[in-house]
Amino acid sequence: MPKLLERFGDAFDFVDIVFDRATVANRYHYVVRNAVSGIGLGANDLGIAYGSAARLKGITVFPGMTFFDAGARAHSHELGHVFHTQFFHRPTPARLDSYFPYPQCGSDLFI
Repeated sequence: MPKLLERFGDAFDFVDIVFDRATVANRYHYVVRNAVSGIGLGANDLGIAYGSAARLKGITVFPGMTFFDAGARAHSHELGHVFHTQFFHRPTPARLDSYFPYPQCGSDLFI
């Protein structure tokens, strides 16, 4: 990641990493930087570890090209984990509300 940002600048909020050879894994998103409060996700700033001084907020990893389509619901689904599922997170681990949220709140992305 640092080499990408060194070449193109710290000009991205989100970066997608797509493997050219399929690996046995599922797609996922992880937070690099968060300053939004009230969504159940604590503030953090790991940007320097990824070569981003100020802008990069997250990275989504796709284990193969067949998993990647930036226009597909799956792409929005992964990014939605940052804001949507953290907001509905419940302290009881047995509850599934954080992954399958209330119907009126983007259920088409999380079902």
